[in-house]
Amino acid sequence: MNKIIKIKVLSVLVVFFLSFIIHFAYSIFPNNISAIFFPVNESIWEHMKIIPTSIIIYNIFEFILFKKSNLKLNNFFTNSFITSVIGIVFYLAIYIPIHLKFGHNLFFSLFLLLCTYILTSTVSYFIITKKNNNLVNYLSVLLIVLLYILFFYFTYNPIKNFLFYDSSKDLYGINFYTN
Repeated sequence: MNKIIKIKVLSVLVVFFLSFIIHFAYSIFPNNISAIFFPVNESIWEHMKIIPTSIIIYNIFEFILFKKSNLKLNNFFTNSFITSVIGIVFYLAIYIPIHLKFGHNLFFSLFLLLCTYILTSTVSYFIITKKNNNLVNYLSVLLIVLLYILFFYFTYNPIKNFLFYDSSKDLYGINFYTN
């Protein structure tokens, strides 16, 4: 198995582990900055912050790992953006119909999250081994910033539907929009 594949296998495990830390990070560091990157409640929308934040944190680690291993890492920002979006879309496409039919199941959610990271790691392998595209990389930086602006906006201005609803606390958004 080549070094890049080993690093991508490692990514699945590390990103999955990071997801647990990120899930609880806002409760440890509750402020406006952490609200951008970490879930502020138990809504489906807020939990989608876990996927890109975990992937991007690992990608920074991966960048260092590639440099130390003298491996070429192409399309760094493109990889971060595309795998984040694919991860969110894949997770929601499977989770929402099952959640609406059967309700929340922690085991299923975690299993789906692990499958999501296997998919994103596989996609990532193909992105980082393709020829570097600087224009798309620059555009991806802007799109990552836009993604987090959307997370921030909807944390403070949630839409009143099931994606943004935290049934455990009967609220929307960041602790003060009740049902």
